[in-house]
Amino acid sequence: MKTRAGFLLNLSLTMALAAAAACFARAQEEDTLRAAAGPFATFFAVHMEANELSHGKYQAEQWPNLIKFVETADKYDAKLTLLFNPQWAEFVLQDEKKLAVVKGWQKNGHEVGLHFHWVRHGDWNGYTNRKDGKYTNDPRYRGPVGEMMTLIAKLAEPDKILTMCMGPEPKVDSPGEVEIDETDYPDGILYDLDGMNLGVGKPVKTRFGEKELVHLWHHFFASPRRTEHLDRIREEFTKAGADEVLGVVTHEADFGRDPEFIELWFKFCSEQNVKIKTVRSIIAEYPKDKIAEVKYSPTTE
Repeated sequence: MKTRAGFLLNLSLTMALAAAAACFARAQEEDTLRAAAGPFATFFAVHMEANELSHGKYQAEQWPNLIKFVETADKYDAKLTLLFNPQWAEFVLQDEKKLAVVKGWQKNGHEVGLHFHWVRHGDWNGYTNRKDGKYTNDPRYRGPVGEMMTLIAKLAEPDKILTMCMGPEPKVDSPGEVEIDETDYPDGILYDLDGMNLGVGKPVKTRFGEKELVHLWHHFFASPRRTEHLDRIREEFTKAGADEVLGVVTHEADFGRDPEFIELWFKFCSEQNVKIKTVRSIIAEYPKDKIAEVKYSPTTE
C-alpha cells in the first residue's frame, strides 16, 4: 500500500510539475508575442507640395514649417522620408544655406525622395512625357519627366533618389494592389509609396521594364480633415503582423496648421518603443525572400 501510495504521490508531483512547466512555457510565449506585437517597421513620409502657380511663394511660406517638422522628429530620434516635388528642389538649390540644412537632415539619417504630382493630380507639378496639347499648352507645363529627375537628383546628391509617391492615386488603396503609369514613371525609382486610407501591409514587388519595384502603403492623417484617422492608425499598429510595414503620411502645411496633433504620432511610437525609420532603410532590412511579386495594372486616362 505504501509503495502504491508513494507511486501515486510521485505521479501527482510529476504531473503537477509538468503542468507548471507548460504554464510557464505558455506565459513565456505570450510575453514573446506581446514583445513582438506591432509591425516589422514603421515610416513617416512627408509630402512637399508643388503649388506651381505660386512661383516659389508657397515653398517660402512652408520652409519654416518644414524645419520645425524635422526638429520635432529629431526630438524622438525619428527618421523621416522627405518627399519633395521639384518646385522644392528649385527653392532650396538657389540658396546655399537652405541646401546646407537639407544636407544636414540627410547626414542625420533622414531620406530625401520624390513626390510626383503627375498629370492626374489637381496640383500637377508640370512634368510629363505626354505630347498631348492639353498638357504641353497648360501654363504649368515644364517639360519631360527626365528633366524633373535631373533637378530633384541635385537636391539629394550624393545620395540617389530611390523612394517616390506618385500621386497618390486615390482609386488604389489596398495592400497588394499596384497601379503604374507607364508613360510618366520616372527612371531610377525603386521604392514606390501609395495609399491614403490604409497604411499597413506586407511589401510587394512588381517588375516594370527592367526594374524591380518594391511597394509600400501609407495612411494619411491631418487634424483639419481626418483627425479620427489617428485612432485608426493606432489600431492598425496594434493589429499589424510582424511581417507587415506601417506607413504614415502628412504634408508640411498640415504640420504648420497643427504641430501638436502631428506630434501625437511621434509620441505614440515612442511609447511603443518603436523607432520610425526611412523607407530605404526598412526595405534594406526586410527579408528579400518574403517580398511577394504581384502584377501591376497600367493606368488609363
